[in-house]
Amino acid sequence: MFMRRFGTGNGKAWRGRASRATVAALLLTTGSLAGLPPASAIVPPTIDPGAIPPDTPPGPPAPMKQNSYCTEVGVLPGTNFKLQPKYMDMLNLQEAWQFGRGAGQKVAVIDTGVSPHPRFQHLIPGGDYVMGGDGLSDCDAHGTIVASMIGAASAGGAAAPPVAAPRKPVTIPTTEPPPKAPPPQTVTLSPLPQTVTMVPPTETPPPGPFAPTGADTHAGAAAPTSAAAGTPGAARTGGRRL
Repeated sequence: MFMRRFGTGNGKAWRGRASRATVAALLLTTGSLAGLPPASAIVPPTIDPGAIPPDTPPGPPAPMKQNSYCTEVGVLPGTNFKLQPKYMDMLNLQEAWQFGRGAGQKVAVIDTGVSPHPRFQHLIPGGDYVMGGDGLSDCDAHGTIVASMIGAASAGGAAAPPVAAPRKPVTIPTTEPPPKAPPPQTVTLSPLPQTVTMVPPTETPPPGPFAPTGADTHAGAAAPTSAAAGTPGAARTGGRRL
């Protein structure tokens, strides 16, 4: 860095003064940084047991009623499941699995619910905060797909799925016009998550049914144990106040 004043012969004097100013600025900056305290981690927040909600069964804050049809899923003719999708190549799961498969971990699927299936060998009921129940029903199919990526067993040797029990409402082709728009006081629940279902890994079965206690609630408040999956607004399952 140098400064020059044109029209004079004092260029060296200007350069000397500029250099001394630069050194002084560096020393001033270094001295100010040296006086700062050393960096440290943020102190974790404490959990106030009195602020934790009561340990009650999951359920909606107000009575809800389903007002849309459920999604029916199927397989397109000619689908070849032996061809690995491109996104699976990008994930490179075979290399990641060399370090572990998640044995001994429980994963909370906060989504649209999970429909039972023979390949969900260790599916644990959770709860439905929208319609009530244990979360073992999926009207949108999204949560079941997410759960299959987390803890479904291999297809090799899997038994044929049982005949599905009838459920209401069942998707029926119709020519009726769509229902009228809900009144202003209607509350439509579209963003995910909607329900909670526990899916442990297939390596170790869970010890008994899932029954959270007050201690579990307190422990869960101290550490994140689940993550939401899905695009907000993608769910087609809604509800409104009765």
